[in-house]
Amino acid sequence: MNKEEMYLKELLSCFLSMDTKIKLPNEVDSEALWELMKRQGVALSFDHYVQFNRAISLSNKLNREANEEAYYRMFREMSSVFRNLEGKGIPYVVTKGMYTALLGYPRSGDRLFNDIDLLIDAMDEEEAISILISQGFSQGVYSREKNVLIPIPRQNQIFFSAFTHQTAPFRKALNNFRMRYMTVDVNHHILWGECMEDFKSLSIRDFITHRKPMEYAGVKFWGLLCEYGFIHIALHLYNDLNSLNILHTAKSYNLRGFLDAYLFIKNNDLDWAVIEEYCAREKLSKYVYYVLTMTGKVFDDESLQYLIKRPVDYTSDFENSFGLHESERRLWRHTLWERIFSPDREVLLAPYLQPADIAKINYNNKFIQLGV
Repeated sequence: MNKEEMYLKELLSCFLSMDTKIKLPNEVDSEALWELMKRQGVALSFDHYVQFNRAISLSNKLNREANEEAYYRMFREMSSVFRNLEGKGIPYVVTKGMYTALLGYPRSGDRLFNDIDLLIDAMDEEEAISILISQGFSQGVYSREKNVLIPIPRQNQIFFSAFTHQTAPFRKALNNFRMRYMTVDVNHHILWGECMEDFKSLSIRDFITHRKPMEYAGVKFWGLLCEYGFIHIALHLYNDLNSLNILHTAKSYNLRGFLDAYLFIKNNDLDWAVIEEYCAREKLSKYVYYVLTMTGKVFDDESLQYLIKRPVDYTSDFENSFGLHESERRLWRHTLWERIFSPDREVLLAPYLQPADIAKINYNNKFIQLGV
């Protein structure tokens, strides 16, 4: 690790315990530290705790405000979608980005996200899609040159629905110079495509019943009760840390994912008995415990390991390996911090991959790249 990486690791170990802004030591290059934080998706969060120079502080302020302006615009556009879902009696919840930003972060603009995620039971998906289309959304890729959405091929739409936990993204052109379009992801499961066959008993319709009313920018919508929101955050992070399709990208082992989990735990009064009972019933305990353990290591907070009981099927090999399916599981030969601060995730992952893994990644990318 270089000086800036070592200092960021040190800052993580005392995160949330800083009463006043920390002044950076002379040996730490503030510009290099800031660039590192931006790559890791945590620059705006640390802006509340670290005393940067005036130029960096101003840039952080402007970026935070720009994020909040974009979120305001997205939610105003979504208001008619929410009303129609409610009117049709379709249960849904908003998850991931905005949900996490509102319930975990000091300011919603501290967390960058580029889409609105809806969780809807698969039985309601067709009607929900009809509502999105009626409100000007379509499954397309934005063309900057033509300033239009170009429809994605039908086979890409089928791939998303058949092999992933969501539909191909829906987009709507906004014709705003700061925000050309917005994206809505319709999720029909809280797990990943590789394992959904093993969790057929897990009812998304039941999961969605654990919800509460929320509001942003004057727009009312439904979000998960915090216990179930954390379960979804943890499963989403587990996927990012284990999926072959994500591991070779900058999205995996990005500090923002760990920060999402940590801030949500620390800023919400969670009933861990409820979390433990649901996870045990649906056989999700080892995935959630994995996220608690890894997040505790990032923030040097061992207390996270005792929030729920260590599952009997949680082994050291499971903790120190990756892969969403047992046929893909590989033991890590790189440390946690080597993974987090790796300058090139493709190079990092290459020695672990077998020809079948590479073929899967290439096949999936052929469909996903046109859909994201």
